[in-house]
Amino acid sequence: VLDGGFLQGFTGGERPPYSINLVLTPFSLLILFLVHTLSFLLSIHLLIRGVPEPTTKFVPLFILNILGVSGIILTGDLFNLFVFLEILSISSVSLIGFMRDGKGLEGGLKYLIVGGVGSSLYLLAVIILYKYTGTLNMADVGMRIGEVPEGMRQFVMLLIIAGLGVEAEIFPFNMWVPDAYQGADTRVTTLLASITSKAGMFGLVRVLFTVLGAGMNILLYLGVITFVISELMALKTKNIKRVLAYSSMGQAGLAMIAFGINTAASIAAGMLLMINHAVSKFVMFGSIEVLTDRFRLDDIKGIGLKFPVPAWSFLLATLSLLGFPFFIGFWVKLNLIFSLKPYLLVPVLLIFAVEIAYYTRILWTMFSGEAKMGKTLAGSSAVLLIGVVIVIALAFVYPYILNLSVKGTSELLFRGLYIYRVLGGGL
Repeated sequence: VLDGGFLQGFTGGERPPYSINLVLTPFSLLILFLVHTLSFLLSIHLLIRGVPEPTTKFVPLFILNILGVSGIILTGDLFNLFVFLEILSISSVSLIGFMRDGKGLEGGLKYLIVGGVGSSLYLLAVIILYKYTGTLNMADVGMRIGEVPEGMRQFVMLLIIAGLGVEAEIFPFNMWVPDAYQGADTRVTTLLASITSKAGMFGLVRVLFTVLGAGMNILLYLGVITFVISELMALKTKNIKRVLAYSSMGQAGLAMIAFGINTAASIAAGMLLMINHAVSKFVMFGSIEVLTDRFRLDDIKGIGLKFPVPAWSFLLATLSLLGFPFFIGFWVKLNLIFSLKPYLLVPVLLIFAVEIAYYTRILWTMFSGEAKMGKTLAGSSAVLLIGVVIVIALAFVYPYILNLSVKGTSELLFRGLYIYRVLGGGL
């Protein structure tokens, strides 16, 4: 896989499409390694910080969430993607409302409603594709997609974008995100922002590129709208968790812009944006969780001077997210800028400036004045330091990550490659 090959497992002794299969490709390896590394670090953080009570309920939900993420990334079957999507959604709803407070239950309910509608729309798309192609295997449906009438293909494409767009956090299917991120326990928010959302992005990109071979222009336009609206909302928001939620939505939009441009350079940039965002938000939400129980901007005044380790961890992760030199974010955003269509260059750069503005406001507040309150827990900063090391190390291993992401672009740009390798020559 590291050399651009595919690794496949299937049931029943029969090759796909006559069996259920799991497929590991360069793209899926990149994202799978990312989410499992972060989930491992989050598990350690939970052990140090304390697992929310009752642990007998929280731990299975946490494991189910990671199972759902892993299944979405690995599955080669459209219906099984729906199954893993349901596992992910149910566990996420339960985790968001786990503390049983008003805001958590409100956020969980909003996600439940929007996610339920999204899952239903995706399932309808799968049913339509099965009706016309007689198969559920992604590669096989991709090979037979021409059997679906053009108008119906367009309808299916819209259903899939709407269905998976909920988990990918793109407009207009992301209205649940700020309330869910704010209402959930910050340890759960860390999971949602750095791990769970990446499954939605991956699933949407996989189905559009590999199965349908269409929808990139819509992805581009929705990405632009998501990026602009989310970053402007972050600028006017005073609650730190909501700011980071809008920022996550904006980064999802930026990644969709990269994938929607649909060139080798832009797709590679999209993959790297997912990595940079996941690692940065892991450290940022983890830092906030260690620093404070209150999340208004005024509540973090001077807190960085009182608790330097988590505060500096937040600072370094922010610099990587913003694309400052010496961080992987710099190279990722530089690659994206060179890939942008001319008419997108000025708007994207202006929104980059907006992003810098609201993060500067947070950092200035965090490192100035006298702290009114704050919290720490012995050992909690250890995982943050590991996260910071990863943030810094990514810049040094960037050529290797870029090399793997470039291999991953081939399976998306040339969907016949995925189809051929999964079906063993195109059955």
